Amino acid sequence: MNQNLIQVCQQSIQFNQELMEQLVTLSSQIDQLHQSRNNQQITLEMMDNHLTDIEAETELLPSDTASFDPLNPQLTATAVNLPAPQLLTPEPEQLPVQLELESWEPTPEQCEAAMKMFQAYKFCQGGAVEYFQTHVKRYLTTLELIPRQKGLRILELGSCPAFSLLLKQKFPDATIILAYNDSPDEKTLEDNSEGKLAQDKFQKRSSQDGRDKYNQQLFNYPFSVIESEPQSADWPIYRFSYTYFNIEKDIWPFEDKHFDVVFCMEILEHLLVDPGFSFREANRVLKDGGTFIVTTPNIARYESVDSILSGDTPYTFGIYYESGPYGRHNREYVPREVARLGECSGFQTDLLLTANVYPLSRDIRLVQELLAQFNDDPTLRKQNILYRGIKVTDQFKSYPPELYG
Repeated sequence: MNQNLIQVCQQSIQFNQELMEQLVTLSSQIDQLHQSRNNQQITLEMMDNHLTDIEAETELLPSDTASFDPLNPQLTATAVNLPAPQLLTPEPEQLPVQLELESWEPTPEQCEAAMKMFQAYKFCQGGAVEYFQTHVKRYLTTLELIPRQKGLRILELGSCPAFSLLLKQKFPDATIILAYNDSPDEKTLEDNSEGKLAQDKFQKRSSQDGRDKYNQQLFNYPFSVIESEPQSADWPIYRFSYTYFNIEKDIWPFEDKHFDVVFCMEILEHLLVDPGFSFREANRVLKDGGTFIVTTPNIARYESVDSILSGDTPYTFGIYYESGPYGRHNREYVPREVARLGECSGFQTDLLLTANVYPLSRDIRLVQELLAQFNDDPTLRKQNILYRGIKVTDQFKSYPPELYG
């Protein structure tokens, strides 16, 4: 009996010793974990300070507005020679990265807030409500592509007033110029006191890009001012300078290296003649290191593949439209084609992905399963192409043979 009691006591002592050893080991691991977290916190604080320094260094000084003030209602075509702005090259930390955007989508609260803004500025009236409810997700997704900088100069091609308001709200200190894809009529050109710029300047430009057979014209276009009109004093009045020109035929009416960002949102698919010319003009007016953002429908999306297999057209909007040849989608692209246009026009592809920005129009589950068997890349099969190119050179390559004969 006593021998058994002694044996139990010995086992208990041994167990307690092993338990104490485990507790000491666990305590040591916890100390190491705390030390690691402290080191991470110090690193994060250092990164925070570094980003603060970058923002302070890249904040633009007030520009000289004697020659060009985009918010001046008296501005006319005589101000087309824009002053050379301070070079503002994006730092890598300021660009939203692809991994962030692949999983990003606007919240219902963000969509609701945007719709309230549209209503405040009287965009959501009648049938327009349904249109903006359909497109608001695309607008908010596109905003995420913009470099996170202060004092940006932005050119928005094919401008949508509702998106312009969101753009100004998110970047209140940005200078935003709106451009509509159209050519002014002859009467407007006659009224323009500056008239056409020298034809030899046009010949020099068009021969440099190697594609002058479409008779691109260089006009000194008039600028005008558009002003938002909110329904109540709770919302600010926004004012934008705007102009109009044909982005695939006309030399754009801006000096070289003037903008930080050029937007080409849902316009590439409408072009008829030479989309590469638009990419090269974007390169010309962008600063070194500037950002070219293109969004366009993806003809390789799951819904289009399902449409083809069902005997239907893959186009989202290929119908003939009463507003003229630019009203319909004249050509829709696959993601790699957009990147190729950028690469031959002096841009380095910084981001290329697709996003679902509309309600799905078809059941795509069978198509997803089918393509998955061929190790297909699902990140390039969503509805809209999101392309972001960085200007790395003003030297152009030949047009891609898969797009040009």
